[in-house]
Amino acid sequence: MLRYSLIYFVLVRYLLVKNFGTQLADRFVILHALRSSDIGHPTFLFVLLSLFTTTVFAQTDTSYILPNIELHASRLNRFSIGQNKQVFSDTTIAYSANNSLSDLLLHNSGFTIKSYGLGSLSTPSARGTAAGHTAVLWNGFNLQNSMNGVVDFSLIPLSLINEAELQYGGGSALFGSGAIGGAVHLKNIPNNVNGFSAKLNAGFGSFSDFQQNAKINFHQKRITTDLSLFHHSAKNDFKYLNLQRTKYIKQSNSDFAQFGLSQNNYFQLDAKQKLSTHFWYQNTTRLIPPSLTEGQSDAQQEDESYRMSLEWAHLSNNKQTKIRAAYFKEYILFFSSVVDSSTARTQTYFFEAEQFFYLKNKHRINIGVHAAHFLADASVFEKDKTRNKLALFMAYKIPILQKQNLNFSIRQELIDKKFSPITASIATERALLSQWNWKAKLSKNYNVPTFNDLYWPGAGNKNLMPESGWSQELGLDFYPNKKQKNIKLGLTAFSNLVDNWILWAPNSLGIWLPENKRKVWARGVEFRLNTFWKWRNYNIKTTWNYDFTKSTIQEIYNSQNKESHSKQLIYVPLHKANANIDLSCKQFGLVYQQFFYGHRFTSTDNTKKLPAVFVGDLLLTYQFPFQKQKLKAHFQLKNIWNSRYELIAFRPMPGRHFVFSLMWQL
Repeated sequence: MLRYSLIYFVLVRYLLVKNFGTQLADRFVILHALRSSDIGHPTFLFVLLSLFTTTVFAQTDTSYILPNIELHASRLNRFSIGQNKQVFSDTTIAYSANNSLSDLLLHNSGFTIKSYGLGSLSTPSARGTAAGHTAVLWNGFNLQNSMNGVVDFSLIPLSLINEAELQYGGGSALFGSGAIGGAVHLKNIPNNVNGFSAKLNAGFGSFSDFQQNAKINFHQKRITTDLSLFHHSAKNDFKYLNLQRTKYIKQSNSDFAQFGLSQNNYFQLDAKQKLSTHFWYQNTTRLIPPSLTEGQSDAQQEDESYRMSLEWAHLSNNKQTKIRAAYFKEYILFFSSVVDSSTARTQTYFFEAEQFFYLKNKHRINIGVHAAHFLADASVFEKDKTRNKLALFMAYKIPILQKQNLNFSIRQELIDKKFSPITASIATERALLSQWNWKAKLSKNYNVPTFNDLYWPGAGNKNLMPESGWSQELGLDFYPNKKQKNIKLGLTAFSNLVDNWILWAPNSLGIWLPENKRKVWARGVEFRLNTFWKWRNYNIKTTWNYDFTKSTIQEIYNSQNKESHSKQLIYVPLHKANANIDLSCKQFGLVYQQFFYGHRFTSTDNTKKLPAVFVGDLLLTYQFPFQKQKLKAHFQLKNIWNSRYELIAFRPMPGRHFVFSLMWQL
């Protein structure tokens, strides 16, 4: 199989280079690759060519010292001020390397995660908005599916990511359609440690859960390259209490299998130029288990995706130019004997060019153009659906006082020869003394209808208007210990008014149709507390997050059903919180995680609801005392209190279960 061939060739080449040199290693790999049955596969060829490209660039002895202005800094780093942001570094992600993005955010963020179960669909809600209102960007490119507008967080393995950053609140002026409630930025970052390094991780757990991932990195002079491979399979056949609460049943039709790879190259062409390439492939096959109200299910779904991107950056005097392009291809096959099977293929082409200007007195300007072409070929459509988008954007950052910055951003998009609403934002941050920092932001945001909204047979509505909204927030950060800053408290109040909210609802004949149905007002308060203490050999790090979110329907259009007016949106908890306590001493580590969701309504009139959720996880780690190599053991006990809970109605989550893994770092 393809994945085993890739693992074989990468590991063999790595061992040969370490012991016999690059030239002999390449000869051996080329001779054996030509005999491989996978030689015609595009992914196989891409990875092999990447391995040999690193050799060519590594042969030069010229090294460069980069200027003070970093070439890899992005719009998010330079112009996203005045709002809550949360960064998960490579170290944080390493604790959850065998988990998905869904697991990470469930236990560590203010995002609400709506999961259908282990290995099943998982989508976010940021600040009381819908799943399609959270933009997900991979190295600057939006991953939202053009057909349904969402990203399945259960399909994003953390082993392929170096850093994840959450942006709370509207960001359409900087990142375009979709960023109404927030954005998730997934990043691949080069590891510039000289020479070869490798990480191998293997684990197993309850419900026949088996996971393996490997990462190989090479850096020398002007080049950094890395390759990550992963495989995950599970039966997910846990026992749950039936609907009548009379007996336990083993979940059926719930197998999950996923494999993929990520390959990244970073070339320092000269002192002022940088070129990077990124490739991400994965395939997922999962059986869809029955809900508590179903007797059995034979539904299954296969997801396959190819994502590749290229970026060139150039720095000259006080200017920086970035040009990037990307191509995404996704395929979804759904099968069931109950409903019609379907297939969907989407392709997306991106091109973006932007110019940064570094002016006197720390003024910063960013001007750019963004173009995208979307293509959808689905079995439910009579013919392919396309969309063309062209956008112009600008951001200006001004230091108005010694410790205060002001930022303006504006964006205009042309979609299929029609102008979308102009989006804009104004934000500011100011340091007060040495212990306080306040921030504020006002933004106008929007989200365009999906292909399903516009063209679904017998239901699509071509007259739908884009969703639009105004977002405001005001925050204050406090550092009690102004010298060490080992304690940080944050408090943010926010408001987000979204108009022309698109909702699928049944008409008088019982046919589900999409309409600009309502106006929603989401508002609330976010509290954050981060601490770090060091005492002798002990390090104690804690994070505490609490979110109060009131998200209600303010107006209802074209409907006689007014029962949902002023009611809380379904699956948006009024209260949610999570806490992490991380204790380490020499080779030992202990992490306790707890998350809480208050009751969540499951009906629009708020007459039905799910009970509150209170779930804890415990992670134990041990670093073996080897000198040249690192071997680390992880034992995680999930749902330690054996809570019975559901994140989606009639979709049970597992009780107490475990995962054990070993990580070997060369």
